[in-house]
Order: sequence, then structure tokens, then C-alpha cells
Amino acid sequence: MVKPLSVCFVLCIFANAVVASDQPRLTKAEVIRLADAEARRKGYDLREFKRPEAHFNYTEKDDTWWVFYDGKVAAIGNHFSVTIEDKTKKLWLIPGR
Repeated sequence: MVKPLSVCFVLCIFANAVVASDQPRLTKAEVIRLADAEARRKGYDLREFKRPEAHFNYTEKDDTWWVFYDGKVAAIGNHFSVTIEDKTKKLWLIPGR
């Protein structure tokens, strides 16, 4: 016979594991630093862009960060974004179109 307290304990551990996986490892500040470095490496002058915001799991629950850079001058294609995997720190820069 399984004791009710044991079942409750197991369920609590499982619930905590699920909640913990939704939490990012990186902070917003770390993500912006990584995205800024990648943008500079790709030749972007960040003085020409507004400060970005970092969003975790912005469109899907895929443990990625999305950082959007909008140009200070409104023009077609004057923006870009950087996507960062939370666990691996792998980066993708997507230029504006």
C-alpha cells in the first residue's frame, strides 16, 4: 500500500521540476550582452539602434531568448533580432528586410 504522504511528496517534486524547467538560466542582462557582442561582430553600430528588450520564450516554449533591435531612424529594414538558446548560448542574428 502506498502512503498518501509519499504520493504527495513525489507529486510535489515532479511539479517543482516542471516549474524549474520554465525558468531561464541566463538573465536579461547576460542575454543583451551576448546579443550586443554578436551584433558588433556582424558589423552593426549599436549607437544607431534603440536599446533592445530581451524576451524569454517569446513565441514558443523552446527555451530561447529573442532580442529585437529597432533603428533610431524609421526606415524599411532598419532593424534586426538575435535569438539565443538559453542552455547552449547558441546565437542567430536575423537581419532586417
